[in-house]
Parts: sequence; C-alpha cells; structure tokens
Amino acid sequence: MLADQAVQQSGRSALREMRGEMVRDTFPRGAGIGMAIWEIRPGDTRGRPVLVASDEQDVDDRTFVTDGTPRDWTHRPPVELYTRVPKKKQREPANVLPFVSGTFVLDAKARATIGGLLSRFGQLLELHRSGDGETLYMFNCTNVIDCIDEARSRPSALGALADLPRMLNP
Repeated sequence: MLADQAVQQSGRSALREMRGEMVRDTFPRGAGIGMAIWEIRPGDTRGRPVLVASDEQDVDDRTFVTDGTPRDWTHRPPVELYTRVPKKKQREPANVLPFVSGTFVLDAKARATIGGLLSRFGQLLELHRSGDGETLYMFNCTNVIDCIDEARSRPSALGALADLPRMLNP
C-alpha cells in the first residue's frame, strides 16, 4: 500500500511540474461505500499545439476509438501537432496532450513518470509523431466497469443510455 501511495504522490508531483494535475475522488459521495476515481487533467492548454491524426484513413477506420477493449495495432499511427497560434506566441507542447474523446497522449517524460501507474489500468499504445519521429503513447483504458443502473435510469432526450460514460475499475 505504501508503494502505491508513493507512486501516486510522485505522479501528482510530476504532473504539477508538467503543468497538469491528477485528482483523486471517491464515488459515490456520501454513500458509505466508495471507489477511487483518478482523473488526469491537462494543465493550461492556451497557446499550446494540440495533437491531431495525420492520416484521414486512421480516423475513418476508427483507429483511435477507445471502448474499453484492448487494441493491437499493426503499425504506429502518425499524428502531428496543430495550432493556429502565431509562431511567436506558441508555447511548447504539453507532456500530457488531450487527443480524441476519452483518451490522452503522453510524451516520453510523462510516460516515464506515470506510465507505470497507468499501465495497471490499460495500454500505452505507440504513436508516431510526423516531422520529428518522436514516439508518443496513447492511453487506452481497458479496466472499466459499467456503473449505470439501467433499471433506475431514464433515457436522455436522444433515447439511449448506451452513450453514458463508464468509470475506471478501482
């Protein structure tokens, strides 16, 4: 347990250093039982480039979709940094980059810092950054639980409960 706390604390410290934060919460609040929920939030992204897919075919093939199942890529999909900010006002890329809905990407520094903690909950899949060839790591969470009580839930205006998020398994 102490080793786990040390890893979590070192991850929090490193993320603060990288202008991000790792937040622990319990769910459900006040119910007497709880499961730990960890949320990794990027720091201030204003003026920083964002990560986008380089190959439209990867988007069409849904390569980056995360649904809780393990992925096995036969190639490292190319990605690139994109920004509209003039070069003079650009800030360096973040170490933890928001990517597609439901996931994020780590650079080598972030992977070395929190990759061990994250690997307990999913996969770190390699991406190829166009231009400089840097290897980045997309987090694919594979340790999920359904946390929706469908019998006691009401459908949304669109009529479905299936689109509601699932939470990390503690």
